[in-house]
Parts: sequence; C-alpha cells; structure tokens
Amino acid sequence: MSAVPSPVFLDHAGECARLLRAGDRCGLGPAAGWPAELRLLTGLMLGASEAMFVAWGPQRCFIYNDAYAPILGTRHPAALGQPMQQVWSDIWADIGPLVDSVYAGHSVQMDDIALSILRDGRVEEAHFSFGYHPVRDDQGTLSGLFCVCRETTVQRREQAERDEATARLVQSEAARQISEERFQAAVRAVGLMWTQNAQGEMDGEQFGWAALTGQTPAQYRGDGWSIAIHPDDLQPTLIAWKQAVKQQRHFEWEHRLRSAAGQWRRYAVCAEPVFAADGHLREWVGVHIDVTEARRTAESLREADRRKDEFLAILSHELRNPLAPIRSAASVLANPALTAEELAVSRDVINRQIRHMAWLLDDLLDISRISAGRLELEKQPHRLQSIVEAAVENARVLIDGRRHTLEVDLQPGCVAHVDEVRVTQVLANLLLNAARYTPPGGQIRLAARADEHELLIEVQDNGIGITPEQLPYVFDMFSQLRSASDRTQGGLGIGLALSRGLVELHGGHLDASSAGLGGGATFRVHLPPAAADSRPASLDEAPAVLAAPVVTPLRILIADDNRDAADSLGLLLGLEHHEVHVAFDGARALALAVQVHPQVAVLDIGMPDLDGYEVARRLRLQPGGRDMLLLALTGWGQQEDQLKALAAGFDRHFTKPIDPKTLIDCMNAWYSKQPVSR
Repeated sequence: MSAVPSPVFLDHAGECARLLRAGDRCGLGPAAGWPAELRLLTGLMLGASEAMFVAWGPQRCFIYNDAYAPILGTRHPAALGQPMQQVWSDIWADIGPLVDSVYAGHSVQMDDIALSILRDGRVEEAHFSFGYHPVRDDQGTLSGLFCVCRETTVQRREQAERDEATARLVQSEAARQISEERFQAAVRAVGLMWTQNAQGEMDGEQFGWAALTGQTPAQYRGDGWSIAIHPDDLQPTLIAWKQAVKQQRHFEWEHRLRSAAGQWRRYAVCAEPVFAADGHLREWVGVHIDVTEARRTAESLREADRRKDEFLAILSHELRNPLAPIRSAASVLANPALTAEELAVSRDVINRQIRHMAWLLDDLLDISRISAGRLELEKQPHRLQSIVEAAVENARVLIDGRRHTLEVDLQPGCVAHVDEVRVTQVLANLLLNAARYTPPGGQIRLAARADEHELLIEVQDNGIGITPEQLPYVFDMFSQLRSASDRTQGGLGIGLALSRGLVELHGGHLDASSAGLGGGATFRVHLPPAAADSRPASLDEAPAVLAAPVVTPLRILIADDNRDAADSLGLLLGLEHHEVHVAFDGARALALAVQVHPQVAVLDIGMPDLDGYEVARRLRLQPGGRDMLLLALTGWGQQEDQLKALAAGFDRHFTKPIDPKTLIDCMNAWYSKQPVSR
C-alpha cells in the first residue's frame, strides 16, 4: 500500500514542516482536510524566513514555522499543535487579553513590548514587536488568529552595550525617543499582508497596501503597485518577482517603499504561491515587514565597530611612539662612556615621553568621568594670563618642533571664574590640535576678550582646514581629521570631545568654523563672565615663603607585584638616603612590616592574593600602624578608586606613572609635620 503524499502546502524544508507531515499534532485531522484558510497561512509561514504563527479554532491550536522556534526555546518542538494558552502559560496574563480581543474580531499591534518569559530554563525579559490579526473563512466566521513576530531583545541588549562602550556617541542614540510617526509606521508595517493573482498582478481590495503606500485601487491594480518601490530597487525587484511567478516558487526579497507620507522605508518581503485542489496556481499571498530600524541598527553597529577599531589602532600607535625614544634613551644610559651632557639629554627624553603617555591616559580617564557625570570642578577666580601661559607651556614642544609662529593677544586684566587645571587642559588641547593640523611653519593665534556677557577665547590656525562634511562631527569621540594625503596627524581623536565636555561643565560651549580644505580653522571657547568683583587670590595675597622640608632618612616599605616597578622605585628612594625594604606580594609586605616597623608604606593595589586595600587595613592594625604614612601607587585612577583607597586607610592615592619628586615631596611634607619625638 503506497504512502499518502503530503499536501502541497506542507512541502517545505525545515523541522516544523517535517513534524506536520509526520502526523496530526493539532487534533484537526489530516492536513489535506484542513480549512483552506489554515492551509494557505500554514504554507505561507513554512516558506517564510520571518517568525510567524497561527492559533486556530476554539482551542487556539498553535502552529508555527522554523523562524519562530528560537523564541520558544526548549518548548519547541513539543509546543507544535498544543493550545496557545498551554504553550505560553507563563505570560498568558499579559497576552491572553490581546488574544481574546482578536477572537472578538479586532486586530492588535504591539511595538517593542517587554515580556518576562521562561526560556531555556530561566526567566528573562524579552522584547517583541508583533501584530495579531483575526482570520475569517469565506462565510465571515472568525476561525483563528495570524501573527508576524519580530524579537527585538538582541537589539535592546546591543543598544545598552553600545551606550556603555562609546559614551556620548552611543548615549545620544540610547536617549533618542521613538517618535509617534515612527510608531505608527511600525504598527502599519508589522504583518502587512497582500495578495496577487496567479500572474503576479495585484487586484481586488488591498486595504493594508493602500494604507501603507497611499495608492488607490486604480493605481496599484496590475503592476501599478510597483510604482511605490524606490527607483533604484524597482528593476531588480520586478525581475526577481517575475522569475518567482514564472517558476511558481517561494519569493523572498528586500526593497524600499515610499509611504503615504512620502518617506522611504526598507521592507523585507516574502510571498507564497497558493495552489487550488486541482494543482493549478490560484494566487499569491505575501507579507511586507518593516526592517528599516533593524538595518539602521546593523549599520550603526558596523560604524561603531569601525570607529572602535580605528581608535584602538591609533591608541596603539600613540602608546608605541613614546616607547621608541624611551628604549633608545635607555640603551644610551647603558653605555659606560656616557658624558654628562648625553646623560642629561637621555634623561630629558625619558621624562618628556613619560609625561606624554601620562597625558594620553589622563585624557582617556577624563572623558570617561565626564561621560559618567563624575568629574567635579574646583572653580575660583584666576588670571586668564596665567592659564594661557600654562597651556602654551604644555603645547610648546609640538609648536616649536613644527616651527610654528604663535601669537597671543589677551585683553588686559581678564579674570576667569573657572577650574584652572581644566581650562588649561582645554586650551592646551586646542593649541595641540592647531599645531598638529597646520603644516610646518604655520601661524597660530590665541586671543581672548571679555565683556558683561561672556569670556571668549579663540584659537585660530592657517592649517589644513575642515571640510563642510567633517565639521558637524569634529567634536565626536574618536573623530580625527586627516590631511589631504590621508595620513594621520597623531592624537587619540578624543581631545576635542574632552574639551567640549569640560567647557560645558563650566556652563559654556565650544564651537568651530573653517573656510574649508586648506582654509585653516578657528575654535571658540565661550565661558560665562566672572563676577564684576571677582579678584584672583594671587593678586590680593603675597606668596607665602615656605621653608624647604628637612630631608631625613625614613624607613620605607614598598610592595608591588611588578618587580621592575618595585625595584626601580626602591633604587630611587635609596638614592635619597632612605632605608628601603621591598616586597613583591601582600603577604611578604605584612611580614616585612612586623620586622622593620616602616614609617612609610608605598603599596600597589592590584597584587594577587592580598591586594593593596587589604594590606593597608592590616597595617593599620599593627603596632605603630595608626601613625604610618600609607600611600597607594597604582594604575587604577578613577574617582571611585581614590575613595576606596581612602576608605581602606590610605593617606594619599597616586596614579602611575608618578613624578618621583611628587612622591618624595609628599613624604618630606608628612615627616615635617610629625611630633619631635619621632
């Protein structure tokens, strides 16, 4: 006895089609005897790449396609053919009323709804966009519901990751609110169904198509529907569609459509041929699904990845650059025939390059603090001239190295109520930017004027300029202008973003203008004016004369799991005539402290087993530990790291690399304040 062939509408590849062909999972009898509407929708689903399901009959028998199976997780394949309420019992309180509304004859559309579902053994919050639509038979009797579903959980998670990874760039996207127009477009797009005759021509009433495109029946009839397709997509779409019609096979495509409001949006299209009982092609049933935001998200991810990769490449370049002269200078120092002059040159090279690397790292930390809202200003009245002098000094090496001429034009007596360090940082960044993007021998001008409305500081150059296309993005993070030969001019691409953030923290703003490529650029810092009675303290008070602290040998304990760091610091402090003891882990540091009773302990934080926080807490409990000077010297430099250090008992927190003089001055200042009985 020959096997009964499966109905044509089940003749699809995939697991769900195979399971449905294997037997009656739905209690509806042989598939060949299913209602025509159910056969049509099932055939459409099984051939589609978008997630779809049908709930059929009073029991709401649940039939779905392979694209929907991942949403079910471990419920699949047992869910196939089961009552919908049983399949989704954990969220029935949320979706049950929606299903009841559909069975009452109403369509339901939801956009990016959050549902707490049990999937793969755990409860997770998932997001979905879907449309529930009632399905009626030829007599108008409501028989079930049809759903096209798109899970948006991954996009939600990716959005959150981009927010954290790319700070202001991605935060602006995370803060973007879904507009009412976009919501309405999504509602119209999800589950938009249409039909065409056997020749692939649109006829009859197509309410969804008319609502989406604004076309009248006279306009969309025949091939008129294709006028709504973007001109660039029209011919490829028609060629592929005619080929599918000719071969009577499943059709899947993607193109742009013009909405009734005149907007172009991208849609995924799938269509299924519907065959009559005698085997001839009766009609086509298709679905348009709006994928505009999904494609934009994918493009945003690609752009974010591109910027990240470019930033990492630049960061690697900028960190390697100082290492080359440091290595060369270190090799020179190893030469026993080194002269005093050569020694001084090598030492200056190393110090200069270390300061440059510290500047890069500080910029990275500052942009992170600004993005997280954790950077606080210490604003006081200051002479603008002093701030400008400090900024020029920071940029002097690059300006002189490229043989630029710098003109400074300051209005006499300008006072700024600002954080002196941060505004110096802003102006230094602007001067460095001008020096980088101006060919050697260029002109740079810094000018400042103040009135009752604002303090205006301008940095102008005659460099390579900024094109109109680049100008809107010049303050974006990881943005870096390029010269005509497309060779990078250096820097991490965060200096201008950092400067803008610092200026905005002061209640001002930073803008830029340029005459275009080759026309130079001007950056303007707009700051609130200082109060009329503001007067820098330095003008009112005579500078205090401080006696130099007496350098007395101290017992110092150094603990760092980086042996080179510990040994080199120990050698340096030993040259200052201090008694130094070195440990390479926390446990050894505590044992040494019991033996030598140090007056000062310099501890790294990130040591294995016992970290610096725990060592500090235990040192404070040892005899004499309450009077010990505890200094944290670590690569962890965020504000919360400083607070954790103080809470653990440290007196001061220093971020690597530190100027040795700063460390020595701190010890000497502490010792000078100790009781005479020391």
